[in-house]
Parts: sequence; structure tokens; C-alpha cells
Amino acid sequence: MRVTLRQIEAFRAIMVHGTVTQAAQRLHTSQPSVSRSIQELETATGLHLFKRAKRRIEPTSAASELYKEVNRAFTGLEDIARAAEAIRGSRNGAVRVVCFPAFSEGFMAEVFRRFLVHHPKARLTLDTQHTPTIVEAIAAHRFDIGLAGYDLQVAEATSERLTTADQVCVLPANHVLAAKSVITPADLRDIDFISGAANELTRRRTDEVFNAAGVSRRSVVEVVSATVICAMVVRGMGVSIINPFTAAAFQPDLVMRPFSVSLPFVATLLRPKHRPNSTLTNVMVDEIKKYITEIEAAVKG
Repeated sequence: MRVTLRQIEAFRAIMVHGTVTQAAQRLHTSQPSVSRSIQELETATGLHLFKRAKRRIEPTSAASELYKEVNRAFTGLEDIARAAEAIRGSRNGAVRVVCFPAFSEGFMAEVFRRFLVHHPKARLTLDTQHTPTIVEAIAAHRFDIGLAGYDLQVAEATSERLTTADQVCVLPANHVLAAKSVITPADLRDIDFISGAANELTRRRTDEVFNAAGVSRRSVVEVVSATVICAMVVRGMGVSIINPFTAAAFQPDLVMRPFSVSLPFVATLLRPKHRPNSTLTNVMVDEIKKYITEIEAAVKG
């Protein structure tokens, strides 16, 4: 006897929902049918999958191991379904974007606003993930556009460098240093400073700059999110050095000033390989690039 999809669906339903009754309801079939499928699966695999005691059914260790493989296979099927939905959407006026946190809030909100002015009937989706997940999602064709951190060359996607803009110093609008056109490491000596997370590459590079200059700052708090850093700067808790694309959304409550030492912020545009881009996708990419150029120009003054 061979393993069938019906048997696997019954097995997964029990593992997910916990009882034969709920599994049968989920599969829109009868309890005897589910029980029969499990018996057939046990015969086909030679595995004892469930312990039966009165009205209860408990998975064995073999069932737990098998479920890992089954769930992995179903995840692959779900990826295919999502990819198909994304392809349908690109033909029906939809654009799906996945981006890393630096672009996910104010930046993409403004890009979407501009896009919808000219394409009000378009359906837009925005998801926020970290770079490895973005690469995986684009490779699986689940999104039309990916905005990822770092300079990436990905075999499963087409990639294009979006920006290498220098990070900027962000200050409360009424801060004494806001009068300066460029901020140097020495300007921030003993100034309250909001730092990124210690394990982040940008944080390490920033620390190296101040260490090399022999400048100590008063680190008041460490924060993972650049958005939260900006919120704290607006509240007068300190200054920081971050990418200009997150900071732009908080103007005029904070000001951006060029930092005298170059600390490049690199981002990459990813698109699914072997799939033609829809007209709306190309328009969205143009809006993203246009807004990036505007922000870069504003920082340079």
C-alpha cells in the first residue's frame, strides 16, 4: 500500500487540531473516514503514529517526526499558492512589496501615497521582514518587489543597488547643534546619544569612528529599531546617527545633518527572476527610486 494525499491530510489535520472530531470537521468528512485514513497511513509507513485511549488520541514520537516532514511539504504547497496569487495580482492591478525595517514605515508610506495618487484602484501589499527572509520570499515569487539591506547578489533574483547614501546625524529640532551644517565626531563629545543594538554592523562601524577620534558619548539607551531611535530623538532624549530614509518621516520634529565621516547605508532592490514585471510594478520601482533621490538631495542641501 502506498501513502496517499488523503492519508497525509488526515494525519496533518489531527496533529494541528488535536482530535479526530475536529480533524473531520476541518476536512469536511466523517470521523470514521479520518480514522480509516490514519490506519491506512500506519500500514503504509509501518509506523505507530497515535496512542488511543478511550476518546483521546495522542501522537507518538514517530508522529512528531513525521509531522515535521509533512509540515515542510505543506509549507512548500502554500508557497506555490501564494506565488500564484502574487502572479494573478500583478495582472489585476496589484503590487506586493516586502522590505526591511528601515524602509517599512514612513518611507514606504510616502511612496504608497504618491503611487495611489495616480493609480487609486491599485491593490497594494506591504510586509516587513529581515533581509534573509526577503531574499527567500522574492525567490519564491511571493512578492513583486523586495527592498533589502546590504549589497546583495542573489542567484534566485534580479538585484540592483538602490542607494549607498551616508548615514546622517539626527537631532531634536531645537538642539544647539542643529545650527551646524555638518556634524563631526568632536561635536558629539559627552552628548546624550541613542545607539543601535550592539550586535548590528552599523552600530559597530559608528563606534569605530568615535573610538578612532577619541571621542566619548553619553550612551543613554540602546535600541534595535531606527524608527524608535527617531521617536526618542523627537522627544529630546538624545541624538543619533542613522539612515536618512527612516529619519525623513520624522521631519520637521527632528533635523538631519550630514555626518563628517562617511558611514554608507546600502540597500538593494530585488525582483523575482524569470518573471516579467508588470507596468504597475515598474511604476512602483520608479516611485521608490524618485523618493530616495529626493531624500539624498535634501541631506546634501
